Amino acid sequence: MDLQIIKKMCENREGGLKGLAKDINMSEANLHRCINNNKIQATDLEKIASLLNVRVGVFFGETPNENDEIKALKEENRRLKEMKPLEKSSELYELCRELISNYKQRDCIIDKLVSMTEIK
Repeated sequence: MDLQIIKKMCENREGGLKGLAKDINMSEANLHRCINNNKIQATDLEKIASLLNVRVGVFFGETPNENDEIKALKEENRRLKEMKPLEKSSELYELCRELISNYKQRDCIIDKLVSMTEIK
């Protein structure tokens, strides 16, 4: 078994090894320990294989075939497409604009108050 493959496969994965650890409900340190000691629970290895879109046999010397690599790339591409960028018309953007506007109005009022109370 060669768990170093997990590190290599995570180099191109969004979130890397840290994200993979989170996805399998394991601490990053524990995942590193498993990889470095080349020991891991079978259920965790199955989860990892599933998330990386490869067969478990890959970690035991089985060469991933082209279909596995294509499947993994398609899955990652699908996941990236599902992520929605923050659009200017979003509610968050509008709230930020309103907040900035309110601060500008507040500053203007404070300046007027200060100028009205200044001793001449």
